[in-house]
Amino acid sequence: LERKKIILYPVVELELSRGDVVYVTGESGGGKSMLLRFLAKALSRYREFSPVATSWEAEKRIKKGRPVIDTVGKDTPDAISILSSSGLTDTYTWLRSYSELSEGQRYRYIFALTLSREARTVILDEFCSTLDRETAKATAYAVQRYARKRGITLIVGTALNDLEHDLNPSIVITKHLGPYVDIRRRETKPARCSLNDSVEIKEGSLDDWRLLSFLHYRSQSIGGASKIFKAALNGRTVGVVVYSIPYFPAPGFSECFDTRWYMRERFRNVLRVSRVVIHPSFRGVGLSGRLLNESMPKLQKPFVEILSTMQLYHNFTKNYMITVKVVRNERKEKALQRMKEETGIDPELPLDELAKQLKSGGAVRRLARWMRENYRIFLSQGKKTQIKLGSKQQILAALSKIKSSAAPKVYSIWVNPSVEYREVIVRALRREFRERLGFT
Repeated sequence: LERKKIILYPVVELELSRGDVVYVTGESGGGKSMLLRFLAKALSRYREFSPVATSWEAEKRIKKGRPVIDTVGKDTPDAISILSSSGLTDTYTWLRSYSELSEGQRYRYIFALTLSREARTVILDEFCSTLDRETAKATAYAVQRYARKRGITLIVGTALNDLEHDLNPSIVITKHLGPYVDIRRRETKPARCSLNDSVEIKEGSLDDWRLLSFLHYRSQSIGGASKIFKAALNGRTVGVVVYSIPYFPAPGFSECFDTRWYMRERFRNVLRVSRVVIHPSFRGVGLSGRLLNESMPKLQKPFVEILSTMQLYHNFTKNYMITVKVVRNERKEKALQRMKEETGIDPELPLDELAKQLKSGGAVRRLARWMRENYRIFLSQGKKTQIKLGSKQQILAALSKIKSSAAPKVYSIWVNPSVEYREVIVRALRREFRERLGFT
């Protein structure tokens, strides 16, 4: 028996073009992994496919003690783009190390590592094999979309046979036991993730927000909430958007609104997106866009605005709202510069590094004194300036709020296309902005 040879592949001809997405599937033990390793070596000899990045090589390069966002990409925006395409799109995950990730998150992080090498070809073995079916479909959709956006040739191997719609491959290779293999080239066209067919956008409640609030980087209370909508997947809440009354004017509004109209009429005619959160398993499949696109017309308001730091890195309103301006507050930026000069504490550092700078009692007292004198600069209008600074932890918590308040933000608006609001829209918007939108 030891002299018996089993031929897994007879003469097989495979024609590949750069940018193809190849789905290698079939029974376990059929030889899928053998084919992937052969392709990795063969394609590395061709300029249009090289360099080749593989999941088995990426596993060897995992830096287990560092935040995952520091281990991929050329810079922060690139890292966020790569992690988001692999289904890792929440800030808490970015700041965790590999050992702190769940099993599913670890596998998606391996995807991100292969994409991070600026490879022209990415080969992933055991693709989504450890993920539940819904997460696997969301991940397949996000990864292929990212690969196509960058012109990457993507080859995946898995025994799972239900990913064809979401992976949208140009070539399907089905490997059976023994020497049998089927190769099928198929026509591809853009399609939304299959999970969207089971998702319903409908009005929600504070309970829906509470279910997912821990995933948002601003999970504290949501004052002034007016309307809440949710994305429900087979009855399960997987996404939430919270709309609030714009009690305080949003920096950047004057770029598009008549100032007197906005200050007088915004409470009746404008709502603000204060929170958008999607369950980590279903990010990257267009749910945030659907939440906004399908819920905003139901608000019965002529305008919706948003002021968001996250849009600097991940513009989730791109196709649904009009980006007006990147807002920077010079007064707050100058105050942070004074903090560095007067206390010796660099506010640009991450909080864990700032904690190390506050080891001495003198440093703690200097920063606490500065914050008592300057904290009001970073508050919204009308808020009280009383803060608790009795401990190092309270000082770091206040410093976190200061950093968030001073961060640059993107101001965007949605203009209701219904003719019902045309008269209000013409009165509200500045002439230059009306002309930009085609209103006369």
